Amino acid sequence: MAYPIVGEAKIARARRLMQRANILLSVDSFAGAEALAAGMASEDTVADVLVIVDTGYHRCGVDAAEAADFAAAIAPLPGLRLRGLITHEGHAYSKPGEEGLHNASVDAGELMVAAADELRARGLDIDVVSVGSSATARHTTAVDGITQVRPGIYAFNDYGQVLRGVVGLDRCAARVVATVVSHTEPDRAILDAGSKSVSHDRLGIHVPGAPGGYGLVVDLPGWELYQLSEEHGWLRWTGDGPPSELTIGQRVQILPNHICSAFHMLGQSEIIDGGEHVATWIATGRGESR
Repeated sequence: MAYPIVGEAKIARARRLMQRANILLSVDSFAGAEALAAGMASEDTVADVLVIVDTGYHRCGVDAAEAADFAAAIAPLPGLRLRGLITHEGHAYSKPGEEGLHNASVDAGELMVAAADELRARGLDIDVVSVGSSATARHTTAVDGITQVRPGIYAFNDYGQVLRGVVGLDRCAARVVATVVSHTEPDRAILDAGSKSVSHDRLGIHVPGAPGGYGLVVDLPGWELYQLSEEHGWLRWTGDGPPSELTIGQRVQILPNHICSAFHMLGQSEIIDGGEHVATWIATGRGESR
């Protein structure tokens, strides 16, 4: 669990889950660690925990320079077993160019390893040093001492990874298939896939110089998915010359900006192999965040 869980109800859910699965929980505050420890110790349970380290993204986590002191402070708490450190080096996405991405990734990995080494020098048994980001995975894993990587998008990839230069379109395995349902003007059309299908995720804050829009219309160069309502996707022509022809009922492929959100919104995937439908996959985790 790569972010802190807070509150008695969620700690109780974690205890129940621990009866049938090996899980690692995460903390980044002493108050949160104390509450988690108390909730576990009250049922004679011990939770494996990681300390979240802020390596530059400034979301969750203690400052890297303070990580060892914080980890050493929570290690004695009953109900907790300190296993290591965890980070999400998402800030690397915004660094310019391949070199910027590489340097930010390696810096994050080295901060993590240094903090883990300091904890081991204090006599603590640290066996997990975890990093996590699809764009940075090939860089942080080159840092000696990293034991775990948690890339999520990499299994299918998406438009954000293409724009970041991580993969090409040929390595993107998933599409949202939508239908042209309205085309009242030559340079404008409406699809039956809106924010409930591709999500409202934009890329500008993560990928420098990213174009606007809510995904790449793969098979319609010059058309931009520029606006969404819940059930509608708004296409406009931005290409050179007159708009290419669309027809009512035409099916188009959208490569989402963020594939994780699309999977969560739709909940079902049709698997195609060699042009043949071979399986249907159902997302089993939807609705479980509560």
